[in-house]
Amino acid sequence: MIRVTGLTVRRGSFVLEGIDLEVPAGHSFVLLGPSGAGKTQLIETIMGLNRPVSGQVIVAGQDVTALAPERRRIGYLPQDLGLFPHLSVIDNILFGPRVQQLDQAQARDRLDRLVGLLGLEPFLGRRSIAQLSGGEKQRVALARALVVEPRVLFLDEPFASLDQMLRRELQLQFRALQQTLGVTFFFVTHDLDDAALLGDQIGVLMGGKLVQTGTVGEVFGQPATAEAARFLMWRNLVQGRVQRVDESGDVVTVEIGVRQLLECGIAGTGSDGVSAGQDVVVGLNAGLLRLRAADGGQRQAPVRAPDGDGRVAALPGRVSRCLDMAGHSVVVVDIVRGAAGSVSVEVDVHRDEFGNGSPLGVGCEVEIMVPRSAVAVFV
Repeated sequence: MIRVTGLTVRRGSFVLEGIDLEVPAGHSFVLLGPSGAGKTQLIETIMGLNRPVSGQVIVAGQDVTALAPERRRIGYLPQDLGLFPHLSVIDNILFGPRVQQLDQAQARDRLDRLVGLLGLEPFLGRRSIAQLSGGEKQRVALARALVVEPRVLFLDEPFASLDQMLRRELQLQFRALQQTLGVTFFFVTHDLDDAALLGDQIGVLMGGKLVQTGTVGEVFGQPATAEAARFLMWRNLVQGRVQRVDESGDVVTVEIGVRQLLECGIAGTGSDGVSAGQDVVVGLNAGLLRLRAADGGQRQAPVRAPDGDGRVAALPGRVSRCLDMAGHSVVVVDIVRGAAGSVSVEVDVHRDEFGNGSPLGVGCEVEIMVPRSAVAVFV
């Protein structure tokens, strides 16, 4: 449905460079990145509001690079919703069909379908947009964007101004609607929950470069770069050194501190150029790590079976902090201590993993169980 190749866009000193992107028809794609990464600039270029320096934009097999926005058959839901305060709810929704000079009966048929799907009936007769709540305005704006039957709907931070409960309700409703209608959705967000809940595919944009695309599991589970890992809340990023590269070139053994060894895969493009003795960044996914008391400890924490190929490394350490969170604890373990400093690793521990007991306390000697799926090396 959407194919972007070699796209370069300049605005002042900021450059979007060499963007290659493909979104299949009927999919929900999420462009994820921090503020200032160039997300809005990229979708504005795909929509035709910016002219690229180079590259091509294709929508539904049609080269639209030089077409005006109104000729691209796309919809847009901006962050501020863009509702007209002087128009009623119905007139806001039907604004697009009237501009397109669509037959009135056909426009009403489209509206009637959306009324049921979006739950618009309780406030459809309101004469003023100002009378609507934040969630109701969101639904009206979405109905206005969909009633023109776009080939692609672009949504720029659609939930940014909503409270957490309403945000989750609309996230689920938007996702269900996208799947029901089969319209290609292209979300832009900096919010990790948005991306995880809304995306069939995710693209991570950092500093004007698309550093990774993939499924939710691929992107969150194996970030392509250390910078992306930090943004995706991989809280454990520590310095290490490559000790050995296996014959396949796909797996390396890295050393953290003194005699702390991990066998892991290379993130991103592979191990080209990685060699023994090279300094790297090691990422450990706090949610996939498990704790158990070291041999001889008074309490034994259960170890959940790891995913993947089943290979597990054990990092010995000592608990330095325990932070209670909603539904789980964050246990901070020092795995390297001494004159050279310390390396601390956070482990997310759910309370039910310890039965009726509390998590291992400060000062306890423990082992962090590290499955291969929980670790990556960034070069």
